[in-house]
Amino acid sequence: MEEKAMSAKWSDDWWRWPLVPVAAVAGLIAAWIAATAFLWLQTKFTGGFSADGWYLLYIVPALASAAAGYGFSMGACMTAPRGQKFAGTAMVTLLVIVGLLSTAIAWNSGNYSVGQAIQTTVAAVVTVAAAIAAVVAFEP
Repeated sequence: MEEKAMSAKWSDDWWRWPLVPVAAVAGLIAAWIAATAFLWLQTKFTGGFSADGWYLLYIVPALASAAAGYGFSMGACMTAPRGQKFAGTAMVTLLVIVGLLSTAIAWNSGNYSVGQAIQTTVAAVVTVAAAIAAVVAFEP
C-alpha cells in the first residue's frame, strides 16, 4: 500500500523536473540582486567607502557571487521533487562548465583587461565554491 502512495506522489510531481534549471537561474539572479543591493546600501549608510573604492569594486562582487552560487544550488535542490542532492550536483556541474567557459573567454579574448579577467576568475571560483557548499549543506 505504501508503494502505491509513493509512486502516485512521484508521478504527480513530474512537472517539477523541467523547472529545476529555471528555479536555479532564478535563485541565482534573486540572490545576486539581493546581496548586491544589501551590500551597496550598507556602504551608503555607513559612509566609509567611496563608489570607486576597493570595497565596491572587489569585495561586493565577490560576496554577491557567493550569494548567487548559494541561490543557484538552493533553487535547484528545493525545486527537484526527489533526488535533491543529485539535482543540485548536476546543476553545479553545469555551473562549473559555464564558469570555466567564461574564465577562458575572459583570459583569451582581447576585449578584457587583466583586471577584468581576474575579476571574472574570482567570481567564477567564488560562485562555484558557494554552490558546492550549498549542495553539501542541503538537507532534504
